[in-house]
Amino acid sequence: MADRDRVLIRDLRAKARIGVTEEERLEPRELVVDVDIDTDFDTAARTDDLGQTVDYAAVARAVSEVVSAGETKLLEHLAHEVAERLLGFAGVTGVRVEIRKERPPMTEDVGAAGVVIERRLGE
Repeated sequence: MADRDRVLIRDLRAKARIGVTEEERLEPRELVVDVDIDTDFDTAARTDDLGQTVDYAAVARAVSEVVSAGETKLLEHLAHEVAERLLGFAGVTGVRVEIRKERPPMTEDVGAAGVVIERRLGE
């Protein structure tokens, strides 16, 4: 049934120049990305044909390309860009993108800080 099937990518690591200050953006830092893609596995499940589903290797490549493509200030902006790219894949009806900075530059001892964005096709 459509929208109950999901392709998952977990703990994808990609480097980005990201941060509010210029100093933060001097060197690329590693980000951790999780992606959930809503789709319909019905045809792929019956046919065992990769061409009938969302190829998670292609998804991982696309996420890495978006994350490492440029320079941005906010994780929110980067998550939006990833979501937009993934909504362009055939068969994708919705996405959930989580992006985390491990050991962010904060005065408090924080293991990670991040954002989650969810988008549906046509919204």
